[in-house]
Amino acid sequence: MEGKKEDERKCFSFTWLLENASYCFQKEGEEIKSPSFRIQWVEPSDWRLSLYPRGFEDGSNIGVFLYREDDDTSIFKITDFEISLLAVDGTTLTFSKSEQNFYSQQSIGFPNFARRKQIFNEEKSNFLPNDTLRIRCRIWSVLGNIKENVECYARTRIAVEWRSLVSTFTEFSHLTTNEKQTLPINSSSNDEQLAVVNMLLTENSSYEKLLHFEFECHNEKAKFSSIQFIILDAAGNAIERIKEEFCAISTGIELNKIEKLYMGRRGDSQRNPVDSYCMEDEERLSVSTKILKDNMKLLYSDGLLSDVKLKTKTATFPAHRNILSVRSSVFKAMFSSDMREKHGDSVDIEDISDYTLKRMLEYLYTADVEGLQWESAIDLYKAADKYEILSLKKQCSSFLKFSLTPTKACEILLLSDMYQDDDLKTYVQNYILKCDKDIFNSKDWNRIIESNPKLAAYTMRLKFI
Repeated sequence: MEGKKEDERKCFSFTWLLENASYCFQKEGEEIKSPSFRIQWVEPSDWRLSLYPRGFEDGSNIGVFLYREDDDTSIFKITDFEISLLAVDGTTLTFSKSEQNFYSQQSIGFPNFARRKQIFNEEKSNFLPNDTLRIRCRIWSVLGNIKENVECYARTRIAVEWRSLVSTFTEFSHLTTNEKQTLPINSSSNDEQLAVVNMLLTENSSYEKLLHFEFECHNEKAKFSSIQFIILDAAGNAIERIKEEFCAISTGIELNKIEKLYMGRRGDSQRNPVDSYCMEDEERLSVSTKILKDNMKLLYSDGLLSDVKLKTKTATFPAHRNILSVRSSVFKAMFSSDMREKHGDSVDIEDISDYTLKRMLEYLYTADVEGLQWESAIDLYKAADKYEILSLKKQCSSFLKFSLTPTKACEILLLSDMYQDDDLKTYVQNYILKCDKDIFNSKDWNRIIESNPKLAAYTMRLKFI
């Protein structure tokens, strides 16, 4: 399928990957929301995409809309926006464009964007490789002065548990009419019962024996389920299939977040950014990895077999030396060199709040840092720097970059300078130059001039280089 020629104007591009798209549980008229994304042009503005997988008004078509989340009264002026579905290599499969200005909390889009049957059946291999739908929205400014492209990537994953099992119904030939045999289906992660399959022998008016299978879902969180029955002969060969899916139960959204943000042109030697990002999608989180992650979280929360305590002024957190040492070079030095922490059963943590230490430990065990807020991200950034947890520091830095506003830029400039973070410092300086009138005339900037004149002078000098 031939992709359309890319528009060469500078724009904001938002690419959204929806994993396990076939298991969308929304009914006709119900939406699934993308993570919110922020456009930093003249004033920051928050947006999202809304997908209607079973139709906005017509169940035979999917609907896609762009929604402005801001609650102010201003008009966000754009020349046009485009929503498209992408192949795994980044080429456009289908698209629609519109020329609209957006008021606050206004949704504009395409109720009949594409035929549902085309996406989920006829051309599923093109539109849903690995059952992942790739949606891109590009927005162009009416001002015409956008100097660089911005690419934002997000991912939503619908939680699905697949089960495949073989069961033998004993004494089948002796089964009497209306006698029921039951097969339980348990979760592979926690052994909880997900569903049961009932087999029932009935008889019709012609005295023919009919075999019925009933599927009962017992999981209260289940939103959508499907099942495939395969009748096997004694050698294990399939002699009849019923339906097209294995047993699969969807329990709602398990992941919904912004993952990457790029600004400006990147090296020509790099792969197509959509292709590169979608290739990463092929390395999806396996069930076994999720189980390990859940077990690590349980290990931390239960304090099972802990061998060290981290103590603040008001709280104590049990932990494991091996895990702390693997994740942090500072903790590794504490427990392996001839320091008092090596022989003691506790470590005093006096310069980190209870909440920040708890979040830091959760990250060390699970590599997750969900639900970040501005202040908690700054505190975690500082803690990650002190204990040399580079991956956590990078995640906090990415959050701060994405959440920048003119009123917050000075704070992050000082933070990046204090911690000698050249990457974050360069980013925030470029941001300041784009919003120079608002920032250079602010009280926060005047305080930087007074407290750190060298930093202020160097940043302002960049405007004229």
